[in-house]
Amino acid sequence: MKKSIKEFRVTKNSAIANNKVFINLLDKYEELNLASYVDSNEDKMILGDSRNKTLKDQMDHMVDNLKNPFEELFHWCKGEIYDL
Repeated sequence: MKKSIKEFRVTKNSAIANNKVFINLLDKYEELNLASYVDSNEDKMILGDSRNKTLKDQMDHMVDNLKNPFEELFHWCKGEIYDL
């Protein structure tokens, strides 16, 4: 069971890292590619809108606060095995 949880933990950690990369990629995509479609008008952008930063702030907050639930489960399982 400990090995299975360890694999889940590693997978979840990589998923969290991939989410961070994806959010940054979306931001860069809009910055570089979509800017040409809207003639660099920030009011028409979704993430680059300087007047409305709530969506970008919420996405950054979400990514910063992602936690791996398997960390606690792994350490609990490890402690139970040591107790046995």
